[in-house]
Amino acid sequence: MKKVGDEPYVTQLFCAGITPASGILRWETDKEAASYLVGGNPEWVHLGGKVHVCVNGNGLVRHLPYNSCGLVGDFFFASLLDSGKVGVMSEGDKRRVFRWYEANKDRPLPDSTPSLAVPSLEEFQQHSAFSQEEYERRNEEWKQL
Repeated sequence: MKKVGDEPYVTQLFCAGITPASGILRWETDKEAASYLVGGNPEWVHLGGKVHVCVNGNGLVRHLPYNSCGLVGDFFFASLLDSGKVGVMSEGDKRRVFRWYEANKDRPLPDSTPSLAVPSLEEFQQHSAFSQEEYERRNEEWKQL
């Protein structure tokens, strides 16, 4: 977990159907927990393997402050299972996350903001092909960490 202005720390994403009377802050779904941690609409960005970073998808629109690694607002790293649920991160992936963070913590925020225009079919197909290439490239880089 990396809160704006704080050093990163290790935590766990718990989901449980516990009643409010218990006084324990828990969530019923991964999405509710992720939304609480990033302060809004959770968006998952693939880093490599099963590891993703969760950011507030509305961060630039809401003008959240720059944090680090080219990201705004609070963010956290998690291992996503094939089912789309958050799983337990291996010790090796935890080490990779910290190496990735150290290598990218000074990366600046991108100059351009995302376009809200609906892409044409050709633009979508180009973006899809580029996304697949990027996914494969990140997996290769991840293996090297």
